[in-house]
Amino acid sequence: RAEALAIYDELVKTLDTFELHKHRARLLRTLDRFAESRVEIDHAIALLPGKYDGYRERAWLHADTEQWQGMLADVRRGLEIHPLDPELNRGLGWALEELGDVRGAIEGYSVAAKWAPKSSLFLQIGKLELDDAHDPKAARVALERAIALEPDSKWAWYNLADALEQL
Repeated sequence: RAEALAIYDELVKTLDTFELHKHRARLLRTLDRFAESRVEIDHAIALLPGKYDGYRERAWLHADTEQWQGMLADVRRGLEIHPLDPELNRGLGWALEELGDVRGAIEGYSVAAKWAPKSSLFLQIGKLELDDAHDPKAARVALERAIALEPDSKWAWYNLADALEQL
């Protein structure tokens, strides 16, 4: 990673592009250099404010620093530009879950799962339906989808058993 950062450091001296600043921001974030990452992603967004993935990248930075309101704001900005982006919708679910909006979280995860079906999304929906929304029927549907995508998922089977027990 140090070599990659050194290359980016040289490139930013002569290049000023959205993609370069976005990738440099992501690398800095993985190195836990959050303040520097924020400067880079803010600059990338200033260069191309109509690109949704800049807001998505800044949302993940907010998540890494547990700034859930900031994450939610950036996810929503990104969704204004690209409402069907699975990662932004997953981020919407995540931010709303952290902020205690269970129904909103389920909706965000559900839209993400519609466009990018992943076992982990259906497992998360099932767990929220079961534990927070107290809807074992809805949990069962989501968990059965998770199992269909990943039959060996012990957590999905465990939560399905819990949902069936509550029916």
